[in-house]
Amino acid sequence: MKLTNKQLRQIIKEELEYALQEQMISGYIDITTEGASMANTSYRIGSATGEFGGVQALTISARGFAKNRSPEQAENMANIWTNYLANEHGLKISTEDFIEAIKREKIAINVQEVKKNRDAYMY
Repeated sequence: MKLTNKQLRQIIKEELEYALQEQMISGYIDITTEGASMANTSYRIGSATGEFGGVQALTISARGFAKNRSPEQAENMANIWTNYLANEHGLKISTEDFIEAIKREKIAINVQEVKKNRDAYMY
């Protein structure tokens, strides 16, 4: 089978779009918590990277999904994170694609709980 230049360009275009979409919806979210009110979150999703402190809706939704991988938690997390990524980084990811990425662990969610050392504060 011989392909025309137009057909070949279309195939290349579709493959590039697919590869870019796959890259855009991969990465990680790392959460380190210390008690109920202290958290540090860093992330890399596609080309978006960042870090923030405190317990925010972004952190709560990711921790919730990590503990209870229910469809409701996935949808909640996807809505919050896709809005944030679009507003903060201009990264347009559909909620459906984000849900698939976290379910298939293309976006890894790591939660580490650190216990306070009370002895460190004693004199």
